[in-house]
Amino acid sequence: VPFYLRTGKRLGRRVTEIAVVFQRAPHSPFDTTATEELGQNAIVIRVQPDEGVTVRFGSKVPGTSMEIRDVSMDFAYGES
Repeated sequence: VPFYLRTGKRLGRRVTEIAVVFQRAPHSPFDTTATEELGQNAIVIRVQPDEGVTVRFGSKVPGTSMEIRDVSMDFAYGES
C-alpha cells in the first residue's frame, strides 16, 4: 500500500487529511461510459482545519440507461 507524506513550509495551504484512493475495477458492466473519464473512488478524512469526511465514487445515472457518473458525498463536522 503506497503511503505519501507531504510536508513543507511553502505548500499552498495548511491541511491535515488522510486520503484512501481505491484502484479501478478491472471490468465495468457499464460499457457506454468511458471509465477513463471517471475519477477514482476515494475516502478523504479531513483532520484540520475543516474536520469532516468526503466519499467520492461512481454511481448509476437514474433511468434505464446504463451510465455512471462521479458523485461526491461530503460531511462537514462543523455544519452538523
